[in-house]
Amino acid sequence: MRGRRGPWRSEAATSGLPPGNDGARTNWLWLAEISRWERALDLGRDGAPQMAGLAEHFRSVHYLGFDRSTLGRAWTRLTAQGYANVAPACATPLTLPYRDGTFDCVTLDEEYAGATLLEECRRILRPGGCLYVGLANPRWWGRAANGGGGAQRVPGLKRQLARAGFSLVRVYCAEPSYEQPRCVIPLDRRAVLAYERLARGPSLHGRLRRALAWLGLGAVLYRSLIYLAYR
Repeated sequence: MRGRRGPWRSEAATSGLPPGNDGARTNWLWLAEISRWERALDLGRDGAPQMAGLAEHFRSVHYLGFDRSTLGRAWTRLTAQGYANVAPACATPLTLPYRDGTFDCVTLDEEYAGATLLEECRRILRPGGCLYVGLANPRWWGRAANGGGGAQRVPGLKRQLARAGFSLVRVYCAEPSYEQPRCVIPLDRRAVLAYERLARGPSLHGRLRRALAWLGLGAVLYRSLIYLAYR
């Protein structure tokens, strides 16, 4: 039964299997190595699309907003869509009002990805739990061509996550699509090159992208990055 129909217990939540119905904002869950699908927390701005996707897969989803206007907008949208397994709250981005090991998954907006909050995210994750951070890629070549606008630089995020105590950090590139959920590609030379060979035609643009991927410069090809960090 879907989360929007009230109390539910999907196959993913009961068996530990990956989710079977991915929304455009949460198809990264297929890559998350999570053994339990019980409780998730979404942190950040107007996270209604992200929360709706999480609510499809987890038994209970908490949304913690850092200002009441954002909280109100997200709650209005989710209520109108009929989601009954999402609980909203408001707090400061410094101390999270949850006990240690409360959540199986936490999603964080890049705007708040500072050292203190990363440590708090690790604290409230259970052992083996996953933190998701999505951000605009400051190295994307299209951004450089347009003056670098629209990206919030989070310097050394992988190092920050390691310093916060996360034992494993995986980085992915994300390419949006107007017809289907975004493509998520491991930030690895061979994976990026394989994707570019499948996704691009023989045009000059396609050949240039494949050349950059072959040189190990795949990070400049995609506008968004995804970090999955495990406690």
